Amino acid sequence: MDKTVVLEIANMEGRYGIENYLMNMLRNFDFEKVKIHFMSVTPGPFDEEIKSYGGDIYRVAPLGDSFKKVRRHNQEFRKLLTEHPEIQVVHIHGNTAIGCIDARIANKMGVKKVIVHSHSDGCNNIRSYILHLIGRLIIGKSATTRVACSEAAARWMFGKSKESLVLKNAIDVEKYKFTNKKAVELKRELGIENKKIIGHIGRMEKPKNHSFILDVFYRIHKEHPETCLMLIGDGSLRQDISQKAKQMGMEDAIIVIKQCDCVNEMLQAMDVFLFPSIWEGLGISLVEAQASGLNCVVSDIIKDEVCVTELIEKHSLSEGAEKWANVLWSILEANQNKERSSEKYIKELRKAGYDERDAARYLQEIYIN
Repeated sequence: MDKTVVLEIANMEGRYGIENYLMNMLRNFDFEKVKIHFMSVTPGPFDEEIKSYGGDIYRVAPLGDSFKKVRRHNQEFRKLLTEHPEIQVVHIHGNTAIGCIDARIANKMGVKKVIVHSHSDGCNNIRSYILHLIGRLIIGKSATTRVACSEAAARWMFGKSKESLVLKNAIDVEKYKFTNKKAVELKRELGIENKKIIGHIGRMEKPKNHSFILDVFYRIHKEHPETCLMLIGDGSLRQDISQKAKQMGMEDAIIVIKQCDCVNEMLQAMDVFLFPSIWEGLGISLVEAQASGLNCVVSDIIKDEVCVTELIEKHSLSEGAEKWANVLWSILEANQNKERSSEKYIKELRKAGYDERDAARYLQEIYIN
């Protein structure tokens, strides 16, 4: 049986949502049936693992924000497809349609299946929105298969009239199973064994709302100095966030972990999860937090698809930092003498389609058939 050759297009520069999703799928593919290559702009933490599964990583110039850069990117992408006619499927991952316009080139170059995969449902400024609308017209005629992580992400990328498949951002749910022994060990290693840990995982960019996270934590910490904030992630706003924490006098109460390949362990050290996003495609870290049995306080823009268990509590950002702080502290107090467990929630997540093994089989069938 000939293998189906797939080219994944995504910038694999960090350990974030799209990157983690793709690696979760890759680890569960049947490589007797598919061969997976990647096209990425910059080197990343998963490069060696990708190669270990028999895939190649092709580098091309970034799209950029000028005609010259776009032209160079397009030339290099065309050259790649010309040199590798064995590629049968191009799977493009993005948050906006302008980031998915490679679909037009792949379609014109005769690639049999061109998949556009939406991982978000919004953007951060009017310029990006206008470019997104332009890009949407282009990919609408080029994609042979439309995929999204949620119904809202599908509408954002393709419009209301286009049919699309919803693929859950699945994880290895068993990997996140909570054990008290591990949680105690981790807190001891981090020097926070007597602390109550408020956690967050996410790229340090505007959609994740880190400024609000600091405002909430400030109100808790000034009343309860035994609390600590753990931020896992990096991004263009890291310096701004550090500066604000310093101005608030909280830098000693905040643990920042820029890159982490053991998120499942870090979640066990947390006592409550804070996720006040301004917008989200789905929020894979919320799936991970629920699998770890962790209470999550989230903004009300979070999609119902990810709110699988009773652990999710939604609030409007308009309620303000004081209200959010009170909610978080009440959860910390209520859980103080409770025994945390995650087995029940893992079963619920698996039933809802968040087990990566099932999701990978489904995606592989899309590639092959």
